[in-house]
Amino acid sequence: MIFAAADLTEKRKVWVVNEDASKASNVPDGAIATRLSQTPLSALRSSFASIKSSLEFLGSFDGTVNPPLGCGKDAVHSKWSTVHGLQFLR
Repeated sequence: MIFAAADLTEKRKVWVVNEDASKASNVPDGAIATRLSQTPLSALRSSFASIKSSLEFLGSFDGTVNPPLGCGKDAVHSKWSTVHGLQFLR
């Protein structure tokens, strides 16, 4: 795919690729990729910690937390993003 779009591999062009693609021998200059720093075990631990934190939050919350009913047009002012979401992230 990279060489099929040769005009996009010229100077002042950047390719964003996934981690596996960045290991290919024919990746052009200017390609950038993220590399995951977690092992499968650390990713699993992180997921369980997130679930534990969520359950602790919901167990200690005095009130009802209702998820959004749909995609609101004004997400900045929705109760979920201004109240519940912030409390959950703490």
